[in-house]
Amino acid sequence: MNTFVKVVQVMLLIALSQILVGCLVVNCGKLPNIKELPDVSRIDNKPTVLLVVNFYQLKKKQTIALESITLREAIKPTVEKVTKESNLFSAYKFASFTREDVDYIIQIDMSQYAKTGAKISAFITGFTLGCIPGYGKDHYKLSCTVIDKDENELLFEYYDCNKNYMFLFLLPFGFTAIHSAEKKWENMLKVFYNDLIENEVLI
Repeated sequence: MNTFVKVVQVMLLIALSQILVGCLVVNCGKLPNIKELPDVSRIDNKPTVLLVVNFYQLKKKQTIALESITLREAIKPTVEKVTKESNLFSAYKFASFTREDVDYIIQIDMSQYAKTGAKISAFITGFTLGCIPGYGKDHYKLSCTVIDKDENELLFEYYDCNKNYMFLFLLPFGFTAIHSAEKKWENMLKVFYNDLIENEVLI
């Protein structure tokens, strides 16, 4: 009975730690923060585009990033939101494997990973109820390949990261890692579309 009680107490402490420990997410700032994309209303004949989205995640003990269909579908609304805001295309569609009669295909490959040491640090912080601070870093890579009708390809690559600080006294910040990841991808996509506009790639 005593053993059972101890196990229950440990489980309660771990659950409580997830509630009490706060996480402060700090942007690494490797890319500019794009709030608004340039105005493209001057463009008369806007092209059509097929968007092919892939999402890869590197997990523990893996040397090759594996595709995550769940995360791919979760990030699609962000891709659509930024694509719509760019106002670059007369029409856009999503696809996985099919090629349709469009002016351009843009293959958007997203990959995200965190080092094993960061995961261990987070576990220790949670297990000690935030008494031992934790630190981790989430890495993000965005690769966008623009393909025209003649099969010419133009590659754009972007890297950024978020620093995560976990500690009991950071409780007022809550746990904003998921929200910060969405904002990170949104800004990286805006940087990509900004480069398309500034370099007049689709004109």
